[in-house]
Amino acid sequence: MESRSGNSQIRFRGSTKLLASSATVWIFREDAIRLFAINNAKISFEEKEKGSLEVGKRANFIALEEDILTCDVDKIRSIKVSQTNVGGAMIYPELPQK
Repeated sequence: MESRSGNSQIRFRGSTKLLASSATVWIFREDAIRLFAINNAKISFEEKEKGSLEVGKRANFIALEEDILTCDVDKIRSIKVSQTNVGGAMIYPELPQK
């Protein structure tokens, strides 16, 4: 899986390989998840409200069809979101209206 932004690209192969400019750094899948969750909250000074599942924080999260920590690395890009919750309320899939 590749994601390109400016001069950097992220590749998922076994461990995740993050190429920033000319430097090469290897990170684990757990660390890649933290980069998109708690670290983003810290960058915006919102770590007390979001970025991890804790009592008193917003319950914004997704559920995936498979475990991205244990599946074959080449399968990560094709894993689908099965549920999305924002503020503790499920918004996808949409629940039928009563």
